[in-house]
Amino acid sequence: MTKQRRKLQVHIADESTLASAYMPLIKIGGLFIGARKGLRMGDDVLLQLRLLDAGEALQIESRVVWLSPQSGKGDSQQGVGLAFHENADRARVRIEDLLAANKDVEFATFTI
Repeated sequence: MTKQRRKLQVHIADESTLASAYMPLIKIGGLFIGARKGLRMGDDVLLQLRLLDAGEALQIESRVVWLSPQSGKGDSQQGVGLAFHENADRARVRIEDLLAANKDVEFATFTI
């Protein structure tokens, strides 16, 4: 049985949110997306990501590598960590370029 690829459309409107969602510990790049939508570990996801004011969304092949369950404490956000596939260099470079402009500013993170 073939595993079906899910699609997620996400718009990150500002650098603060992008910095909080980016997962730099994933060598090939990754993002935390604050929605579960029935996703499970290992699910393949086509992330259609629109960054800031860009008109065209980046098409990023990715895989769920981290799940953050809903917490009753209010200190963590429910969602998933997506690791980009190796062919997502364009997306990773674009994100890192946007974040480099604010490298001296500290942002809270959705991840570890």
